[in-house]
Amino acid sequence: MTRLLIISLLLALLTACSQPPVEEAIRNNMQIIQTAIEEKDRSEVLSYLTEDFTGNQHINKEEAGKMLIAKFLLHNKITITVLKTEITPHPGYNFVANGKHSVVVTGADRLVPDSARVYEVKSHWELKDDDWMLARLTWE
Repeated sequence: MTRLLIISLLLALLTACSQPPVEEAIRNNMQIIQTAIEEKDRSEVLSYLTEDFTGNQHINKEEAGKMLIAKFLLHNKITITVLKTEITPHPGYNFVANGKHSVVVTGADRLVPDSARVYEVKSHWELKDDDWMLARLTWE
């Protein structure tokens, strides 16, 4: 019986250790979302949004998808540069984290960007089925 308990504890520890730290996992997902936007892969971006996602002006996941299509049609090339990012796990809940980011987004019809803008972004992440999902996003 003791042997089974020890093996169970070891397996639990190994499973817990295999999960990347919160900040690293969220940064990885941010990178995937960034790459998906730059590659104009709307479905990949949306796969990282929770079903009850909300953004600026209370846009939902479906409206976010429509906004992405509009931006993809407007610019042949989109580039995102993250200048600064700060991820803060919620002190009381290990399944919630918030982020503050400074981001430059450029759009181009050809090689040279014809628009650029710096955004201050706030993000809210939730752990769903062992993956960090974007639940809220606001930008100025």
